[in-house]
Amino acid sequence: MLDIPAFGGVLFLNRRIGAHGQIRLRCRFWGRDGRPGSSEVVVPGYATLGVFGRWELKSGLSILAQLRNLLDKDYPSSPDRHATLAPGRSGLVTLLFGF
Repeated sequence: MLDIPAFGGVLFLNRRIGAHGQIRLRCRFWGRDGRPGSSEVVVPGYATLGVFGRWELKSGLSILAQLRNLLDKDYPSSPDRHATLAPGRSGLVTLLFGF
């Protein structure tokens, strides 16, 4: 069947850091997709691990840091037979401003 994803899920562990921060550990996982559609390929099961942190600098101003795919594993970006592998380890820092 087309476009029916394999079993998967997300686990989060959250922790506040004082009054102004938080950290989150995220594990996303998918089972093996052994029933590909006509334009898809079999996709093995895989998991990714990431960590996210946020710190409120002052009211309305926060900094967010993310590290994704900490284990630096290659995984398919989709079951499409022409899809490339998703990027490996990556990071992002964002300044959030609200008004």
